[in-house]
Parts: sequence; C-alpha cells; structure tokens
Amino acid sequence: MEGYDNGLPAQGFYSQAANLWVRHPKSCSPASSFSSDRTAFHNIPSLRLFFSWTSARPRPISKYTTEYIEMFPSIPIMIITTTLTDLAFKSERSKQSALLPVVDYIISRHLDQNIHVHCFSEGGSHKAIQLAEAYLYTTARKMPLTSLCLDSTPGDHQYHRIARAFKQSLPPNYLLRVLGLIFAYLMLTYLWCFYVIYGPKKNLMSRIRRGLEDQRLWDTHHIPRCYLYSKKDTLIKHQDVERHAVKAMRKGIPVVLATFERSEHCHHVREDKEKYWLAVKWTLQRRRVQSSDGVRVDVKIERDNSAAERASAPVVSTREVRPRDPVAQRGS
Repeated sequence: MEGYDNGLPAQGFYSQAANLWVRHPKSCSPASSFSSDRTAFHNIPSLRLFFSWTSARPRPISKYTTEYIEMFPSIPIMIITTTLTDLAFKSERSKQSALLPVVDYIISRHLDQNIHVHCFSEGGSHKAIQLAEAYLYTTARKMPLTSLCLDSTPGDHQYHRIARAFKQSLPPNYLLRVLGLIFAYLMLTYLWCFYVIYGPKKNLMSRIRRGLEDQRLWDTHHIPRCYLYSKKDTLIKHQDVERHAVKAMRKGIPVVLATFERSEHCHHVREDKEKYWLAVKWTLQRRRVQSSDGVRVDVKIERDNSAAERASAPVVSTREVRPRDPVAQRGS
C-alpha cells in the first residue's frame, strides 16, 4: 500500500464501514492462480481478517497486510481497527452491531469456509471475539476459523500495564497527548471501580482470555493457533501469554509459540521478520497436530541456543506439554 486516503490505506483497500477496510481482488476464489502457493500451503484461506491493536495507525498496519497480500494476492483481506472509546465504553451490543457489515460480507461472498484471523493486543483480540459473537447471533453457527494468530495477547488484569498501554496509543502532539492522558486516567478510574465492584472475572482481560477458548464461538480444539510474544513486552507479560497457551494445549488445542527476546509490544516483527512470518506460515499449514500418546505437541519457533547459537536462521524445535510443565503450574 503506497498511498493513503483520509488516513486510510488507499492502494487496493476501500472503506466498508467505520473502522473497517477491505481489499477485494477481482479474482478472490481460493482455487484461482495459486501455483506457487499450492506447493507451500495445503489450506489456503478464503478470507483473512486483520484486527489491529488499539488506535493503530495505517502505516504500521500496512507492513503486515503487505506481507499477507504477497503471500495470497488473490484472497480478500479485511482490516478491522478499534479505538479507546470503543474498547472501554461501548456496550457489547453496540460493538457487535458495528461488526455486522463484516458478517454480511462473509455471508454474501460465500467466504465462510476457511477464515484466517490475525489479531494484535487486547484491542484486536477483543474485537475478534465480538465479531464471533455477532456471527453466532446472526447465523446461529460458530465462526468458521481455521487458523488464529495472537500477537501480544492475551494479557491479565494489571492496572499499571493498562495505563502504559493507553499512553502508548496516544498521538505525539503535546496538547492532544495531555488531553488524552486526562481522558485515559478517567477511563482507568472507571475500569478500576468496575473491577472492584464486579470482581476479576468481569474485567476486560479476563473476558478476552475466556472468549478465545469459548466453544460457542469457534471450534477451538481444531483451530491451530500461534502466540507471538516477547519477554521484554512491558504491556503484556510473557508469563500471561504462556499460561494461556499451556492451558489451551492441555485442552488439546494445536499451538505454536513464537517467543521474541527484545521486541516491544506489537513490534516483534521488527526483531526478526523471518522468524515472525515463519511462525504465521507454520500455523496456516497445521491441522490437528497430535503425538501418538494423545499429548499435543508445542511447536516453538526459536533460535537454537546450543551448537548453532550464533546462526542467523530460525529453527523449529518441538517439546511435549506435560501436566508438570513449569509454565502450566502457575495456573491460568
């Protein structure tokens, strides 16, 4: 995407509704013009849904969508964004109503067979869950996901980390930043009061963690998922992501863990682009990976820390997840 129209990606994308952009190629059939893709992918998605982090700008988004367009040039892609107000203040019904154009698009174009979802941070994963709720309400069916990538999500409820997340999403302009900080802390006070009154199970992050495993919304046991996260992320602790991943694996959900060492929140692709997209492609190719004794295999994309410690190419290693896994012992 080389141009922007009113702040929106211009080349190949058009506005479908508020906070929703679509790139719909002339030929969008999964069976069309994929001679190179067929050799690398057994399950080509019919649609890619990209849920950005809160208040994401178009230029950073385009770095990811460009990769997806190059990977599958004839497959439609939708960018779905969110704002602080949408995330914290709008009702569930209002959020789901705003996503009905996405549901209509999926149904009207018969793209409900093989959907790939890639979401970022709590804003993106929450939006994906709301879309699944809207899809269930409209069609009385689970959302037909076949692969899921989770970048810097899910976290856990920690006031100071939420505060940092709000600060990071504010614009650079000084006046707007000051006004935004005032608004953000008023919002956080409201969220903290809500947390105290209704308890931890009702807060946003707890609902996201449960929603990603909700069998009402999607067939989670058969959907390969990838967790992309960093040990240096100050907003979402890597232990929170790993606890959720291990809980998913113990339920039999196929999981890929892509761990980064130094990257900031939602910036893991900057640390190692090859490793990042290798993890995504691996997830797209997976189908019910299971070991002979019924224990799911955790495929972890990482640097080799032994003989090839200084090598630049990422390697794939596997380990089985057992009940005594030290990460699993921390709980969920």
